[in-house]
Amino acid sequence: MYVPREAFVYALYHQKERGLQGKSLIYSTDWRLFLLSENEVIFHLEDAASGGFVHFRRAGDVYDLRFVYQGLREAVYAITDGQVR
Repeated sequence: MYVPREAFVYALYHQKERGLQGKSLIYSTDWRLFLLSENEVIFHLEDAASGGFVHFRRAGDVYDLRFVYQGLREAVYAITDGQVR
């Protein structure tokens, strides 16, 4: 199933605002909405990082995920190139 980067980033920041962090984000059952496996979530995190929405690196089972934006509102603003008011 194709998941646009923007939809993934929105869902990612939504989960951040709900208090999920670290590996909890990767293993979240919320990704089932998009029918994503854990490996596919990692793929999308790498894609979101290449788009500048997060900083993400992994080495084996160690994940480094840092958010670029403070919250969902800022992320949506970035996704829409500032067209949201």
